[in-house]
Amino acid sequence: MSFYASYPVGGGGGVPTYPTLASFPTAAAAGDGALAIALDSNILYESDGVSWLVLANPLFAAAITALTGEVTATGPGAAAATVVSVGGSLAAAVNSATVLANNATDLNTASQIVRRDASGNFAAGTITANLTGTASGNPPNSRLINTTAPITGGGDLSADRTLAMAAAATAVDGYLTSTDWNTFNNKVPTARLINTTAPLTGGGDLSADRTLAMPAATTAVDGYLTAVDWTTFNSKQPAGSYITALTGDVTASGPGSAASTVAAIAGTTVSGTTGTTNVVFSNSPTLVTPALGTPSSVVLTNGTGLPLTTGVTGTLPIANGGTNAVTAAAAYNNLSPMTTAGDIEYELTAGAAARLPIGTSGQVLSVIGGLPAWSSASGTLNGMTSDLLSNASQTVISTQSLLQPHVEIQNTHIYTVNGILDSFGISVDATGSVVVNSGASMNIHL
Repeated sequence: MSFYASYPVGGGGGVPTYPTLASFPTAAAAGDGALAIALDSNILYESDGVSWLVLANPLFAAAITALTGEVTATGPGAAAATVVSVGGSLAAAVNSATVLANNATDLNTASQIVRRDASGNFAAGTITANLTGTASGNPPNSRLINTTAPITGGGDLSADRTLAMAAAATAVDGYLTSTDWNTFNNKVPTARLINTTAPLTGGGDLSADRTLAMPAATTAVDGYLTAVDWTTFNSKQPAGSYITALTGDVTASGPGSAASTVAAIAGTTVSGTTGTTNVVFSNSPTLVTPALGTPSSVVLTNGTGLPLTTGVTGTLPIANGGTNAVTAAAAYNNLSPMTTAGDIEYELTAGAAARLPIGTSGQVLSVIGGLPAWSSASGTLNGMTSDLLSNASQTVISTQSLLQPHVEIQNTHIYTVNGILDSFGISVDATGSVVVNSGASMNIHL
């Protein structure tokens, strides 16, 4: 493919473009009168067959702002130009002449300029002329002008024929327009390479689709930095002065992660066995006058010398052998089996206390089966005489000492909760005392 062009009279075409003047073909190869544009400077050059000469430079200080005369245009900048006339002939006439000249043919075509073929011959109908040489016969009307796609308009010579070709498009075969030529000329060939260097991959020519890729960076792979690694690296210690070794109470040697040894605490040597001045971490050390402060828990299996008055605080629960009380009365109440008013505590077996609940009214305390128990009173008391008394008439019981309301004395009868005590020779004096006379007797009915 040629990237330059010359412009003979009546010719046409676009001006080729190149990235720089250095990329032009040689002026000799381009030919005298060839034009080309350098894209880096937009300068138009013309070849004289020996070198490229500047024909138009947009950077020239004395730029044309308008055209008059045979060609008219109005600036500034790039402007459409109109050819009014050429050599005194109007542009329309020049265009008509150009069209006629361009349509010159060696065929027998009416109103067309005759152009000889490569052998110097041409076809015609009736020729009126003085011939020099000989003329061959006329072709018949049945002579055909055949065409193949994308050319149309063929036929026999019985009428005028117009051969035509459509402009090529996506679905149409035809001629290449100058617009499409410039588009196609600016495309790159499929041999154009997309080269990559590590860690990029996926390059190649343009004969197929290419996918450029880069792996994630790892310990042994170059690549892009993932968001996870970015967060990890961003969280690392910033640059600065760091400890490379430890001395004193704790010793260690760097760099990096290193094992450390605790030799002392605040200058006091750490011992693995025992000692009176050392910090001890042995399983069975002997501690001398230690001050343990307030530990959260202590397991003491063999302790002596603990002062109970000053060395113990708090209340010891019953489950731990205490009374769960700080006074004797409260301690007795916590340990006593009694639960109800009137209960009696007694020893059930050796070392074991038991509770005897209160009995009902009128019951008496007795012994049943070797144990105390409440039971109902029974029997009759008869024959009570004054022989039991020291003199014939004296006070034997005071109503004020009776436990109310178990006994009530009215006149000569004594009433109890469970019965009536009949009495004879018994009375109550003005002081409320019971008087038993000589020969008195009483029956108790229960």
